[in-house]
Amino acid sequence: MKSTKTYILLISILSLLSCQNEEISINNTKSNTLSINDYFKVLTLKPSGGRIKIESHATIDFQNRFRRNSIMATKRNRKFIKNYSLNNGKTVLKTKTNNDISSLFGKEISYKIDNISNKDNTENNVYIPELLTVNINTEEFQVGTIVSWNVDTLNTNGLILWYEYSPSFQDKKEVIENNFKHIRGAITIPDEIGEYSITENDLSLLPNMSRITFHVTRAGFDISNNEDGNQTAVIAATTVSKDFRVTK
Repeated sequence: MKSTKTYILLISILSLLSCQNEEISINNTKSNTLSINDYFKVLTLKPSGGRIKIESHATIDFQNRFRRNSIMATKRNRKFIKNYSLNNGKTVLKTKTNNDISSLFGKEISYKIDNISNKDNTENNVYIPELLTVNINTEEFQVGTIVSWNVDTLNTNGLILWYEYSPSFQDKKEVIENNFKHIRGAITIPDEIGEYSITENDLSLLPNMSRITFHVTRAGFDISNNEDGNQTAVIAATTVSKDFRVTK
């Protein structure tokens, strides 16, 4: 399955604007992990020529029963195109989730965007990493919490483990009174490690007894330079999340 190339045709991102962003550069050459900044850059890419994003998201408690899968294309002005076709010939509407999308994960995909050619007029390839399955051994986020996942040996970008603290998500007055600002922290690690143990340093920014959302994400991407001088990106990400109480 991993060596199979699947063909995906994505119908044109219409009326691309002529103005250009600064060229996007991400260092993913033969390394085992992206930097934290580059990983977040991948997940939020908005190149001048538009993007196609393939996503799967699940909570840890329901990951074996329910995943929210979606595939979307945008123009630079963030409007959705009407539709695009997968390799099986089915049309996916702009906001519709489709379980067929799960079959794209764990494969290298050849893709082409109608009416937009890259500089050497060839198809582009992107590896879409395997769907994540995550286990966490504690019900509270604390030193020694072990996060483990199914290893994808073909994922050279590594994983990003990240959390978000929001004052509006808190249920303890003393936590809110002393921590008004949003907090986000992250580490990136090679996929092949297979597990990670939370350290005291990982908790250093977080208030004791606060509530956070913790995410494990791995992603693949390809950025193509088009003949019109714009860049187009295909991004694929799989994420598993869990809400936690922090205990120190």
